[in-house]
Amino acid sequence: MITVRMFTIALCLLMAPSVALAGIIYEVNRTIGAASVIGTIETNGSIGPLIGDDFVDWTITIHDGVDTFQLLGPNSGDNSSVTVRLNKVFATTSNLMFDFGGRGFLAFTGSQSIWRLEGSGGNEFVYHNYNNLTPHYSSVSQVPVLSVFATIPEPSTLAILALGIMGLGFRRIKNQ
Repeated sequence: MITVRMFTIALCLLMAPSVALAGIIYEVNRTIGAASVIGTIETNGSIGPLIGDDFVDWTITIHDGVDTFQLLGPNSGDNSSVTVRLNKVFATTSNLMFDFGGRGFLAFTGSQSIWRLEGSGGNEFVYHNYNNLTPHYSSVSQVPVLSVFATIPEPSTLAILALGIMGLGFRRIKNQ
């Protein structure tokens, strides 16, 4: 009987690392010249350098000083795409950061609007209506671009909780 329980515990411990990380939702609240960018961006929970596939969804509302428009991710309306070049985006559990040094960029692009952060020149800008090539610029350095909005518990937290409950169960069995 104890051998079966030990096997079950070992199996649970082996399976825990294979569970995918939970997503993280970051809040966006930026001022770029006369423009503003507000909304949320959800990643797949990866920590460290991110690529385009790590961005799961987004709802970004941009006001360029005159018009307001939205960039929506695949689960929110799917009117835009995200592009990351040269590993310029880094995620922690509390911040999503863009490295403005060197080359590369992060861009959320719709049919006529774009929010883009560029490495070369250290610029962040918003375009609306590609025919009007007057973007709103803001020069920035490496700062947290997005702060954490909400997090979903990671599987490791759940695994620790499960181990604690199993330990209490074994203690009860041992005392009987």
